[in-house]
Amino acid sequence: EKSYLVKDEHIGSGQYQGNPELEKADIYHVDTRLEAYLAEEENISFGLFYKYFVNPIEIIGQPMAGSTLNYTWDNTPYAHNVGAELEWKLTFSLVSDLIRKGILSVRFKSIERQNTFRKVFGSLSGFFRDLYTAGNVAIIWSQVDYGDLDDDITNTSTTRALVGQSPYVINISLGYENSVSWSQHRPVKTKIYLNYNVCGRRLLSIGTYEVPDIFEEPFHQLDLVAKQQFTETFSIGLKVKNLLDLSARESIGGTVWSNIQGEPGTVIYEYQKGRSIELSATLSY
Repeated sequence: EKSYLVKDEHIGSGQYQGNPELEKADIYHVDTRLEAYLAEEENISFGLFYKYFVNPIEIIGQPMAGSTLNYTWDNTPYAHNVGAELEWKLTFSLVSDLIRKGILSVRFKSIERQNTFRKVFGSLSGFFRDLYTAGNVAIIWSQVDYGDLDDDITNTSTTRALVGQSPYVINISLGYENSVSWSQHRPVKTKIYLNYNVCGRRLLSIGTYEVPDIFEEPFHQLDLVAKQQFTETFSIGLKVKNLLDLSARESIGGTVWSNIQGEPGTVIYEYQKGRSIELSATLSY
């Protein structure tokens, strides 16, 4: 549940109603991408993109009687998005090969000690062989264009990004999938993934008539996904969402409404999203 950090408890809350006069939004998109496939399971790409929005639909906040707010959806004339994105999936095969070569170059007088050494560090080489990283990082510049309506708008902020558009998005995954079964007699395999995600500060709703804009602050999320295969038909899975369970925050921006105690950027809500744990068993034939 959200805890209010300012005296006016109506900012960011209120009534929501539809808008039957909404027009269809059109999006024109152009992009170019350079891709490289380094190995069978490795690739990296870099792309540039541009999006042009006509009548994008955004959520806006309007003052009503007293301190109550009304939230609805409306069309903005135009908007632009320009961005760059880097994507990759890379293994740690180079590290694995270096360890393996190092193991083979070491010699012991005792064959027994040498075999023990190679067995221990051979497992380390195998671990890095099955390790990989994947993800994408995007940087986006977004700008709303009011066109000929620039002098007639009632929005608190006339120069701003598109609602819901973060200036950056980061997704990184570190995964482990053993390519060789732990057992010689059945396919006992393990898959473990750590997934990290964060989005830059983004506009949640537009203020009008000096009602403040509401922003969502960056939220760092870490998820764990694991699967253990015991036979060809039976496996168990585990998903833990939001391991860090950090505070989610919303803040005000633009012109500050007279009832708000604080400057633009003041956090008005801070709350915990909570963790979720899911355990599953799969039997297939």
